[in-house]
Amino acid sequence: RQVSDIGEENREFYIKCKDCKKIYSIHSLKAHLSYDIIKKLLLKKNMFFSDNPYDYITLYSNAKEVHSLRIHACVVALAYGTPCRYYGSELRAKLFENIGANPSKELTTVNHSYLKKLKENQLRFLKEVISRR
Repeated sequence: RQVSDIGEENREFYIKCKDCKKIYSIHSLKAHLSYDIIKKLLLKKNMFFSDNPYDYITLYSNAKEVHSLRIHACVVALAYGTPCRYYGSELRAKLFENIGANPSKELTTVNHSYLKKLKENQLRFLKEVISRR
C-alpha cells in the first residue's frame, strides 16, 4: 500500500515471520529522507528500516513468506527458498517464468530440481562453446 506522507516513490510491503504470527512492515526508500520522516516511520508498529542490504537478505531468508511490490525482494526470497508473492507490474517479472516460478499469480517457491537441470544445460552449452576454440 502507498505511504502518502513520505511520497509516491516510497512503498510498504509485508512479510510473515517464521516463528510468529506478526506481519512486519518494511519500507523501501528511493530517496534520502530527513531524520524527521525516518523517525516517523520507525515509530510505526513492527517497522523495519535499514540502509544495509544484508539486513534485508537476513530478513527475507528467515521469513515464512514474503509479499512485495519489489522484484529484488522476491529474487532474494526465492534464492533462499522463502515463498514469495509479487504484486508489482514491472515487465521484467516475466523473467521468473524462466526459472519455473510465477510469483505474480500466487505465493510460490523455486523448483530446485528444475533449476539444477537449467544449470546443467547451461554448463553443457558453455563447455561446447569453449571446446570449439
